[in-house]
Amino acid sequence: MAHAYHAYDPRNRGYAIVYRQGASNFCPGCGRSQWYLGRSSAECAFCSLALPFAQARPIDYPEIGDAVAA
Repeated sequence: MAHAYHAYDPRNRGYAIVYRQGASNFCPGCGRSQWYLGRSSAECAFCSLALPFAQARPIDYPEIGDAVAA
């Protein structure tokens, strides 16, 4: 019996190294922990290895449509 193919299946992704905001992140390339943070990725300040963020969006921002206290 054949299995259905899905374009995105996280079980088939494997091990993914990501930058986790609010955690100690060491570069897998050089072992240092200084980073340049961009909009969608972090880049090691020493060896320029880029890692995507683990979160899809920054944690501090409110959801669209949430009321903001003045």
